[in-house]
Amino acid sequence: MEGERVKSLITRMVLFQLTFILLIGIALLLFFGVKQAFAGLIGGLIWLLPNYHMARGLLNLERGLKPEDRLRKIYLKSAFKIVYSLALFLIAIIFFRVDFLVVVTVYLILTLASGFAFRYSEDAAIREN
Repeated sequence: MEGERVKSLITRMVLFQLTFILLIGIALLLFFGVKQAFAGLIGGLIWLLPNYHMARGLLNLERGLKPEDRLRKIYLKSAFKIVYSLALFLIAIIFFRVDFLVVVTVYLILTLASGFAFRYSEDAAIREN
């Protein structure tokens, strides 16, 4: 039951963030052009994919783990998220030749927006209970 509620929360947050990425992409397209819109979408995906992977991985942590083992797995998943993000940045820059400033700006905007999304989802979860 609890796992399903958390999966639903993760899905809602990802959909919110994906919608926000698309809105940023549309705004960049309208104001700056296709090249910047593509870079913005790439920056959004670089932000979204590692975060989604980490959230799903944390959801699958075993409840019976000792606190030290749980913390170790959380740190490993966080380190993997950083490596995953860096790899996606390198792939985007080398293979897609995107505008790095746009990619990083969208990435940072989404980082800020995720804080708001988390706060909203926390309030929604409290209202559901």
